[in-house]
Amino acid sequence: MRPTKSGQRLPDQDFDGDEKLFRRVPAECVGPENELEPSCVQVSFGKTLKSAPSVIRERYGTMRDALHLLCAGEKDVSRFIVFYLKVRDLPKGCLSGTGEKFDFYPNHDPLETCYAHSVIACQKADSPIGSYREPTRPVKNEFKAKFIAALARAEAPTLSESLILDAKKYWAAMQSPRA
Repeated sequence: MRPTKSGQRLPDQDFDGDEKLFRRVPAECVGPENELEPSCVQVSFGKTLKSAPSVIRERYGTMRDALHLLCAGEKDVSRFIVFYLKVRDLPKGCLSGTGEKFDFYPNHDPLETCYAHSVIACQKADSPIGSYREPTRPVKNEFKAKFIAALARAEAPTLSESLILDAKKYWAAMQSPRA
């Protein structure tokens, strides 16, 4: 199924705390226990809101949309793995080198071909709601650590992965001495 196009609809900035934000991660960044290698996961911010890290919001899309060409800028990301975090888990209170606090919030930023496209924006904690400020290096580093820690794998294990896990449990039980 194709992602929903934005058409003439305006962005919807009303996010629920339980809404999931889907983020794709290169497969080589994911370990055998679904742990993420922080140095491998790219999270970048620029001077403008549009350069903030992108996500797909659950209200208007699915985890599959995160892998669709229309939501990935026509890039082939079919070998990526989708993770998510909930809006309420976005980092807050990240400290700059001067002790200023920064918060992160979702901003619905639809693409013409992908209405669910959004970005994770940064603002100084005491700024008006919806403002944007490029985070300093210490804030970016703290954000990345907290962001990666909050991510959970979106895909359910495939049948073959489930069977392998069951087989491992079975063989482990067979190898242990019986009581």
